[in-house]
Amino acid sequence: MKALFLESPGQYPRFDVKEIPLPRIESDEILIKVQACGFCYHDRLIISGQLKRGVTFPLVLGHEISGLVVKRGCHVKDLTPGDRVVCLPTDACGLCENCGKNKTNQCNKGIALGHNAQGGLAEFVKVRAFSAIKIPDNIGWDQAAILACPIGVGLEALSLVKAPKTKQIAVITGAGGGLGIHLVQLAKMKGFRVIAITSDDRKEPIILEMGADQVVVNEEIGFSEIINAITSDEGTDLILDTVGSPLWPQTFRSLSKRGLLIILGEVTGEEIRLNLAELIFRGATITGHVGVSKNSVVESVHLVHEKKINPVVWKTFPMENILDASKSLETHNHLGRIVLTPNWI
Repeated sequence: MKALFLESPGQYPRFDVKEIPLPRIESDEILIKVQACGFCYHDRLIISGQLKRGVTFPLVLGHEISGLVVKRGCHVKDLTPGDRVVCLPTDACGLCENCGKNKTNQCNKGIALGHNAQGGLAEFVKVRAFSAIKIPDNIGWDQAAILACPIGVGLEALSLVKAPKTKQIAVITGAGGGLGIHLVQLAKMKGFRVIAITSDDRKEPIILEMGADQVVVNEEIGFSEIINAITSDEGTDLILDTVGSPLWPQTFRSLSKRGLLIILGEVTGEEIRLNLAELIFRGATITGHVGVSKNSVVESVHLVHEKKINPVVWKTFPMENILDASKSLETHNHLGRIVLTPNWI
């Protein structure tokens, strides 16, 4: 089979398409013919060399995978060849204590696809059958690829939040990006008044169409000034931040006393400064969130199938054009997720 390997990262990354043997599946695994694979900042940070922990090269990237089951192990009963599936980003065992508690993204034997194991930028990929979720025919391959990440990740993050009070505000940064545009929809569905932050006013009409109550374009004045004006200087109780360090300390300055800041993305890998006295004074909570449980992916499949959430795919690129996809991500012109498709099928 063919696979796209990142041979070396950095300013001038090197990729190579290689012919390699088909993965050998174990009794609890399935072999999937890849149909689409999402591309996000996690991939870009590996390509640039900024994300190094747990990564070895050469590496086949890709953790947002949809495809067709073509083979199953002898102990697999609930999936058969021909089934359409989406994969969990973390190939989970389904047997350990964390999996039993629906913490499949913290599986004790979990394998991070496209990070420390072969990902989806290949003709075929193998995963444990537990880590594949069936998808209905009315969801296209490119949309299916983003059911786990970003849609399921957004659902998982919002599960950390109490049910909103009347007109309670949720501020979402990077609202035009692959994760942000889906958080807008999910937060609105949960009952929040959604204030979306974007750096590009051209994205405003679509963000409003996706459910935002108000869009704030982050310009010279800084969005924290606007958020505090909207809230009479009280700040907002909830911020879902998909951008990270480039928007710090504006995110923190927008937070109310005893507010919650959930950081779901970091696009540059830069360090920030935090005055701990300010954090103590606010009584605020800052937490990071990564990964998605199987239950959240099952829910995301249902929401998309029922057309309650709209998967937003900005553009598809052939897998071998991954550098073009990466450059598009860097420009911040995209609205929604970029998806790569195998040009060898």
